[in-house]
Amino acid sequence: MELLEIRKILFELLNPIFNSLGFILIDKGQDPRFIKKDSDKVIYCFLNFHRGGVSFSPISVSINSIEDIILEIGFPHNDLAIFKKKDKYYLETFHDKHTMVPNEKNTVVSIYNKSDIKELGDWVIDYIQNTGLPFAEHYSHLPNVLAEMNRLEAEGKYWNGVLGGLADYLFRGLIISKLCNDADFDRKVTYCDGMLNLRPSLAVWLPYYEKLKARLEDLQPMYNI
Repeated sequence: MELLEIRKILFELLNPIFNSLGFILIDKGQDPRFIKKDSDKVIYCFLNFHRGGVSFSPISVSINSIEDIILEIGFPHNDLAIFKKKDKYYLETFHDKHTMVPNEKNTVVSIYNKSDIKELGDWVIDYIQNTGLPFAEHYSHLPNVLAEMNRLEAEGKYWNGVLGGLADYLFRGLIISKLCNDADFDRKVTYCDGMLNLRPSLAVWLPYYEKLKARLEDLQPMYNI
């Protein structure tokens, strides 16, 4: 099947459901995405169309109170201009890293006929209603993210098991810790100090990290766990 036909049929299936859930479709470029803007966050997922198949990226969430600070602090070698527009692309606070498209070893679902499109569309609809949005709502309560960060660390894993980003996932972790009035905040700062000094390749992040720590001194908690 031609990609344009696959795209047309799939969006005819998905649009009514996503629209009823408060999403709008931004169908520009190679990665059309469904975006739901709330007062405190942006929830989104996107698809990519390939020769012979479709890939689907599960729910991501951009929390305004966190990502506005990240935009303020900045990144090395990236002016973040595409994210500052806040129209199609958003910095990712966390995303669903455990859901995979059905019956596939990779991220691309093979499409051969209309039945395949219907099967994928039904799966995406079931996912967004029963897994994706509940996931987004659960972790939009930042103490739940902090609890997951603590669980991962206790198991010897990194916070990027839930948080988005490269080295900046550490920035997000500290912002969340401070917003939650975490009693373990100072130890988490020491932990991040060690992580960012661990490898010479991360040295470019250190000036931004110092800006973040100065910014966190004035950041007022939103929760009191």
